[in-house]
Amino acid sequence: MISNILKQTRLEKGYSINHLSDITGIKPRSLSYYENGKRNPFNLNKCILLFDALDLNIVDVFESALQYQEECDKRIAVWREHHARIYNYKELKNQCYDKISPLKYN
Repeated sequence: MISNILKQTRLEKGYSINHLSDITGIKPRSLSYYENGKRNPFNLNKCILLFDALDLNIVDVFESALQYQEECDKRIAVWREHHARIYNYKELKNQCYDKISPLKYN
């Protein structure tokens, strides 16, 4: 989770919540909420300030915490399975005509 990464990194850097607040300008209470998982730092300006102060790569943290890449890959594989690419021009042309021909008569 993002909250665990933020707290662990802050502790590794030796920062207190108040010190991190001084560096970023984010209120200590908000930082505490982020670390406890009560809120997520999805405000872009706060994300940039917070992740910059902790020397964290925003993309890496969100990819590891949200694990959306695996879900996207699964959905892409399913889509490709049902929508195979046709590389034979004649076959593609015939399929297009098959779909268009009913429209002519309506």
